[in-house]
Parts: sequence; structure tokens; C-alpha cells
Amino acid sequence: MATEGSFTTATNIYVATASKLSFEQIRSVTNELLQILGYPDSYTGFTFHFIDDGHLIQANASVDHMLRISIGN
Repeated sequence: MATEGSFTTATNIYVATASKLSFEQIRSVTNELLQILGYPDSYTGFTFHFIDDGHLIQANASVDHMLRISIGN
């Protein structure tokens, strides 16, 4: 079985967010992230990890990017 691509080549993006987000808030954060990353029309090649602000612990881990985006209430 041939494989065309690999998920292991994706760039991990870790985002600290509020613990509860609506679907529209998640879309808004994702769109803003894509603008910041310079890829407004596609998220291919990125894996987004949304981390609850209350559980955010900076540990010795392999992190490609860490971004904090504020969203309105």
C-alpha cells in the first residue's frame, strides 16, 4: 500500500486558550493563526493543539511554536 503523505511532517502549533470556546471562537482563533503563520487559505502542514490556559505548564518538551491569541468575551 503506497502512502502519498505523512502526518509526521506537520508542524505542531500549541495555542493557549480559555477553557470553554464556542465553535465560532475556535474558527476565529484558527483563522487568526493562519494569518499569523502566513497561510490564510490553508492549514495543510499544521497540527493545532488547543491547551486550556488553566492547565498550561511550560515543561521541557519539543514545541515548534507557542502562540497566545486573545479573543473577546
